[in-house]
Amino acid sequence: MARFNSGGADGCDHVYLKSTWVVSSLRHPMLRVLCCLIHLLLCFYQHVTSPLLTSLKTPFRFPVYGDLAKIVTSGFTWQKIAFQTALNVVLLLFLRLVVYPRLVQHQWNWKSSYRHATLTFFRLSRASATDINNGITPTETAYHQSVMVLNTFVADDKPGAPVVRVQVWNIGSSHGSWTFTVAVFPFLWAAAIYLIRKIVHESVLDEWLFPEDRNETWSNRSQIELQQALSTTLLTLSCLKLLVTLDWVLQDREHNRVRFGNWLSPIRRIYSEYLAVRLLWCWISVLGLAIGGIYFGAISKVRSECIQWALESENEMNGLDSWLSNVSWNTLLSSLVVALNVLWVVQDLYFPSFASPVGTRMFGLHLDQITFRFPFRYTLSLSSKWFGGFLVIALLLPLEICQFFQIATYSPSTYAQYAHLTSLRVVPFNVTQRDLSTFDATTQLMLQTGSLSRYFPWSDWDRAPAFAILLLATAALLWLSKKECCKMCFAVFLGLSDTDGGHAKTSMRLNASVPATTKRDLNTLQRLRILYKLRDRIDNFCIGLAALSVATVWLQFRAIWCSSETYHRDLPLQAPGEANAALLLLTTLILLHQIYYRYSVKMEIMALRNQIPSDSRFSLWRSPRLLFLPFLTELLLCGIFLPPFVHGRVYFDEERYSLPRATLEVVPACPRPLQMTTSQQSCDLQYSYPLEIVNMIVLVRLYWFGRAIRNQLLKQLVADKATSMSPATLDGIGVPADSLWWSFRISFALRPSKVLLTLFVSLWVSTAVAVSVFERPFPSKLDGEDHALWLTLVTMTGVGYGDSYPVTLGGRVCIVLGAVVGGLAFISLMTSEFLDSLKGTKREHAVLSALDKMKWESALRQVAASLIQAAWRQRFLYNEQSSAKQRSKGVIDQELLKAAHLFKKCRKRKPMQSANASHVLKNDGLSALYSREVDSWMASRRAETTAQLDSLEQQMNAIEASLFL
Repeated sequence: MARFNSGGADGCDHVYLKSTWVVSSLRHPMLRVLCCLIHLLLCFYQHVTSPLLTSLKTPFRFPVYGDLAKIVTSGFTWQKIAFQTALNVVLLLFLRLVVYPRLVQHQWNWKSSYRHATLTFFRLSRASATDINNGITPTETAYHQSVMVLNTFVADDKPGAPVVRVQVWNIGSSHGSWTFTVAVFPFLWAAAIYLIRKIVHESVLDEWLFPEDRNETWSNRSQIELQQALSTTLLTLSCLKLLVTLDWVLQDREHNRVRFGNWLSPIRRIYSEYLAVRLLWCWISVLGLAIGGIYFGAISKVRSECIQWALESENEMNGLDSWLSNVSWNTLLSSLVVALNVLWVVQDLYFPSFASPVGTRMFGLHLDQITFRFPFRYTLSLSSKWFGGFLVIALLLPLEICQFFQIATYSPSTYAQYAHLTSLRVVPFNVTQRDLSTFDATTQLMLQTGSLSRYFPWSDWDRAPAFAILLLATAALLWLSKKECCKMCFAVFLGLSDTDGGHAKTSMRLNASVPATTKRDLNTLQRLRILYKLRDRIDNFCIGLAALSVATVWLQFRAIWCSSETYHRDLPLQAPGEANAALLLLTTLILLHQIYYRYSVKMEIMALRNQIPSDSRFSLWRSPRLLFLPFLTELLLCGIFLPPFVHGRVYFDEERYSLPRATLEVVPACPRPLQMTTSQQSCDLQYSYPLEIVNMIVLVRLYWFGRAIRNQLLKQLVADKATSMSPATLDGIGVPADSLWWSFRISFALRPSKVLLTLFVSLWVSTAVAVSVFERPFPSKLDGEDHALWLTLVTMTGVGYGDSYPVTLGGRVCIVLGAVVGGLAFISLMTSEFLDSLKGTKREHAVLSALDKMKWESALRQVAASLIQAAWRQRFLYNEQSSAKQRSKGVIDQELLKAAHLFKKCRKRKPMQSANASHVLKNDGLSALYSREVDSWMASRRAETTAQLDSLEQQMNAIEASLFL
């Protein structure tokens, strides 16, 4: 493995970087470019249909940056200037000297070696060559003293898979500090200002520190002018992001050659080898964007033409009106824009280190790094990764986050607007001819007719999917940054040889001493361990998707029931809950893809364990019936749902009971909510649901939670350092490690309280949610989740007060399956656990047996003493010859016989299993000591064996990887 030597005197700075990809498909260059293109189109659509384009509110409003602009441009007093200067300096120092070092320490996983790594980075930075041209250092001559090697692995690849080795510039402990500071500072400043405002509210300090609050007209810019400028800025940054990403993927050689099938090889060769072609393309695209798009206003003109075409086409074609946007969809699209930027960060080939590879030129330049040197030995290095990272992380992403919160909290009254009663378009208040004369023709038309998007007075639950997408993107970013943490390794810590030749000779000698069968078995075991980990990760991801889909269905019904029916239309984008339907579609597609991936992994596991033929693992659709039928079943269970843009109602008519024939004396009647039929012969229950009731079948996806129990049991078996056993080993000795029923029984035996709690909460909440949804057509107690939870709880416990009960067929089925059957199962398990706890442990039984034995021995001694005393008395009387004593012989004989009978009965009452009780109690402490010693010895031996096996596997992987170099 390649290493770096900084040339220090101690010779201990052999450094290399190790990065592991958990997800490699996201990094495909075509997908990266496609995501940037989709991001640009979504930004354009969002700025065309935004309702804020018809707001004439002055001054403008914008989260975070609007408050920052207000404080900077108005209300200048010496108290405010001193306060803001001190606050900004403190926040910048806090971010740079406190937060950023902790972030770097967490990113590089520095603990005890933090000081050594920091000093190493310092020496690496000083080891570069002297600057040239008074402060600017071109890096065309490749300073090897500042270069490290980044080794990229893929977690789910087979042993011996090729490793991408790329030389990167010394990232240092200050890598990306300016980008981080510029990106985080506005939000930290806004939080600090908010807290200070709350503390000094209505005091003298409030007037001194925030004099701009008394100035309502601090700016003469209206909201529509801000939106037009913001639209041009974000679209320009999005175009630059697309150009930079395209430049990066076309310059990359190693990853495209090793991982992505030599993608676009002819184009990449021309682009990277001919410097004039790359420079010409970069500068033509940038100048075209700057001159044509910004200076001549091509971006604004294209946006205006699209708005005018949509407004004119709506009057001609009625079909276009049904596909126009609304506020809920604008919020969802805004969250997708932010999520695509987060995805761009994750898609970086050097995530999470963001290292700059040697040889990748800066956008529009022939250099891959520029270093500025300042007095006091300070340096500022700009690499090829800096421009794109600063563009997205520090500029584009914060602005789009603020725009998302502005759209998510949008209300027409806040921006001096209102929704038209018939068209539901958003139009401004009090538009005068003077206001119209200051804008172009397209803006005038839009101010008169309203925005392209509608505003429906729907519930806020309809905007919940947008926040769910942001949470998913943030969780994915944090999870991948933890799993794909780029580690810094020092050769002196790893015991590597000083020269590559000695290391190669040692590896060749070890390779020759290992038999071929041992290598094959070790590779199989290592591959099985990786596949079981991969299956565990896929199952956890599917469990999260199943839970998210169930929550999405619940939010969809909340949005439908809480929205006004007056504005409901059976048109694609003008019905509540459609944003939730789009999120459900997205989660379902991802879940189906993960199911296919999971069964592909399972098929390879079964092939390695010789459960299916090895040649059948290459095609899942041609797999054996043992694997193909469960695969189709899961696809059907997880793939049935109502797609978006499909509306309607489902009507039910249930006959409950028949009525007697009407006479003059008896007039039949039906109690509410039943209705009498036209023939007056029966009482029926008539109700209807929206067509989205089909999505209740999504509750079936909760079966994924059963696999979490098995994965927790197998987690220790497939760990690297925990044990040398595996699920295949357990199956070999007759233990069905992959069986869900076996996993449930073992988990219930080991952790009964956790299993019972999980089962109870799952049954209780899912049943209550289903009952509340099915009982919505009737105004009753069960149309809310609180009373549905109460009904489910009392039914599961077997009480059943009768204060509320379901009337619909769906509600009754849910109560029977979830509360009655599920409650019986839960109560049975809880009762069995309670009875098992009353039986006592083995030690408690030993104590009781010992007490019984002691009681029996005491009684036996007393009876034996009575028998000896009676026998002695009889012997004494037989030796005496007096007449009085001869007369008492009969009494003494009776006492002897009675004592002998009692002794015989007492001996027969000897306690069972009392022979070992005292021995168990006496030796219990010694046995526990021996058990602890043996367990610690076995654990140490197992760890030593596993370490030796892992060392042998690493050496074999290094040998096999060296063959590809």
